[in-house]
Amino acid sequence: MLLKTKRRADTASKIGKSSSHQIDYPPGVRSATLNLQGGRYIELKSNISKVYQIGQGVTVKEKNGHLIYVVKGKQTSGMLQELVVPFGSEYILDMADHTNVWLNSGSKLKYFSIYNFAVKFVWLEGQAHFRIKNPARQQIQVMANGLSIQADCSEFAVDAYLSQYTRVYAYDGKVNIGRENYVTTMSIHQDTILQGINGLFSFVDVQFTEDIPTSVDGYFSFIRYSLRQMTDELTRWYNVHFEFSDDFNVSNRIHSFIPREYSLQEILQYLARDGLASFEVQKGRKVVVKPLKRRW
Repeated sequence: MLLKTKRRADTASKIGKSSSHQIDYPPGVRSATLNLQGGRYIELKSNISKVYQIGQGVTVKEKNGHLIYVVKGKQTSGMLQELVVPFGSEYILDMADHTNVWLNSGSKLKYFSIYNFAVKFVWLEGQAHFRIKNPARQQIQVMANGLSIQADCSEFAVDAYLSQYTRVYAYDGKVNIGRENYVTTMSIHQDTILQGINGLFSFVDVQFTEDIPTSVDGYFSFIRYSLRQMTDELTRWYNVHFEFSDDFNVSNRIHSFIPREYSLQEILQYLARDGLASFEVQKGRKVVVKPLKRRW
């Protein structure tokens, strides 16, 4: 993981401390809401450790930004539940079979508290990273943006924030992706993109992925991102709104790795010093983006 260490050191050297008179916003925290049947819900926070009985033989433990399911005895059926992660937050779910799910800001995941069948169905809005303890015994099938994403692997990620744009990445094994009567298969280290109303699939081979830090590792990985895509991620993590000046080209591309632990001002200072744009943080959680003024 030398790339992470080097990138972090390089980034830290470019970022200075934000001054006291600047408007700044801290990075996101671990928080979410667990919606249960019957209109019940539980607010989950990073600094709370509690155990809740949510059904017969089923408890959830809230600890350090994790929601951990514990099932005692043989249960015949599970309850449909929903984990909602707001802007400015992230959360981690450990399901009863030890499947681990990291959810990014502005994401929702619907799932059953118990699964007694070969394929585990979940419904995703937003971005999630899945780690499956024993994929040979129980596969997971993610429903997102009209897609059926069935994983035959131990680790994969799905980005389904936008209805017209879905990305799937397999860290090992393979993933079958289906839509209506069309099914395609992607293999290890391929990045699959579904775009447009025609549902066209595009494959991109990603090299050296084991060295590329991701959101689940605590980094923004802006790889082949337009400025619009980058600010969309910052919007969700810092819960702010970006406005672009009329003369700004939002299709400008960025390729960078930035730790998510930095404040908004520290991130924007790095981007400005890298020659990307000029940023002004205003009250009301608004950020105005303008072209850099060149000195000749």
